[in-house]
Amino acid sequence: MRRCWPCSRSGPGDVDLLLLQADCLAGMAAWEALLPFLDSLAEACREQPAFWHLRGLARANLGDSLPARLDLERAVRMDPHGLRFLLDAGHACAELGDWDRAEGHWRQALQVDPQAEEALIHLAEARLGLEDLDGARRYLRECLLHHPDSAEAQTRLAELEAN
Repeated sequence: MRRCWPCSRSGPGDVDLLLLQADCLAGMAAWEALLPFLDSLAEACREQPAFWHLRGLARANLGDSLPARLDLERAVRMDPHGLRFLLDAGHACAELGDWDRAEGHWRQALQVDPQAEEALIHLAEARLGLEDLDGARRYLRECLLHHPDSAEAQTRLAELEAN
């Protein structure tokens, strides 16, 4: 947190700088410090999707899965074109075993970036969670069309093909 402190000194009420400080805490995986820091911020910060995204990440990393999903989905509602918001909301839903909902976020991520490697790989994961092996293979093959060097897609497809 000490490395981030100068950001808040240059403008204690500056929303962008406060959220940058919060992002710095997240980057250091200082989840126990991040959540109370975010909760102490003024209302203007809560009007930003990044606030809810960071709060959701903190809660997820602290093992509070349902509130994490709610915060991450709030970020998505505020910015439905934020690729990172969509991907992380999908992860939060998957963590709760809600594959249909996770798949919805990851499909929306593909609308933002039709070649998003992470979205394609996790859509395959969702299809597996829904017991659709052919659908999982399709997403992994599509991923490899756009990202032929994706070790994760190669490994997952090889595992599926072996079974």
